This record gives sequence, C-alpha cells and structure tokens, in this order.
Amino acid sequence: MAAITTDAPGAGTARIPAPGQGDAPRPAMPAVLLVSPDVHALQVMKSSLDRAGFEVDTALCPDVALRLYAESDHDAIVVDQGIGSLALCRDVLARPRPVAPCLLLVSGADEHAAPSPDGVERLDKPLSLRYLVGRLTGQFGYFPLSV
Repeated sequence: MAAITTDAPGAGTARIPAPGQGDAPRPAMPAVLLVSPDVHALQVMKSSLDRAGFEVDTALCPDVALRLYAESDHDAIVVDQGIGSLALCRDVLARPRPVAPCLLLVSGADEHAAPSPDGVERLDKPLSLRYLVGRLTGQFGYFPLSV
C-alpha cells in the first residue's frame, strides 16, 4: 500500500492500495468450446465471443473437442452439427462434472432428422452472433464487455 502525506494543517495520511492489491477478485469469464469443421465459422464465432470477454477454445472435429473438454472446464459447448456432433454431445453429458455444460447444437433445417439428446438445445442456422452472445450471457448471468 502506498501512503500519501501532505504538510497541510490538519491533514492526515491516506493509504491507497497499489494496483492489484486490495482489488476484489474478478470472476472467471465463462469458458466456451466451439466445434465446427468450418474454419471461417469458427473464426467469426470466436471473434465475437472474444470481444464479449469469453474465454474461447476451438476444435475442428469432435475428437479434438472431447480431448479439450477433458483437459479444461468449459461452461458451454457450441457444436456445428455434422459427423460425430450428436455423439460428442452424448459423450460430454455422460462425463461426471459438478455442473453439466450448456450444450448448443447449431443446425440447418435439413439437419434436424436425428433428435437431440436431452440437455442439448438446438439453434437454427443461419446463426445470429448477437443471439449467440446473448444466449450465453443469459445462461451465466454474465454481462459482456461488448457485442
């Protein structure tokens, strides 16, 4: 702590915490795992979520996503429906965790053939990035830095 003094009559000493000392701990930002074989879609979604202050990991395939999920504690997983996406959702839900992650499956009208597992919410394509950020912030009671 730094002390500031003055020679003014009747003035005392003020103690001001140095940066980083005495500050309230900041809550951890929600961690999101994005899974899509489309590199451009991953970049666009990651950019929007980064700007909103989320911690974001990306994976091009379900196998890599499952490994990343096992190594880290993601609060949400956004999966672009494709080969292996439903199996990924089932595997994630089967893993014991104190709190299951929010699972969002992004799919087009022609991809709704297979029913979603319980605990998985479908989002329709084309996906609004503003909606995605709003959906995730609402899930965690987190207010983004920007949208």
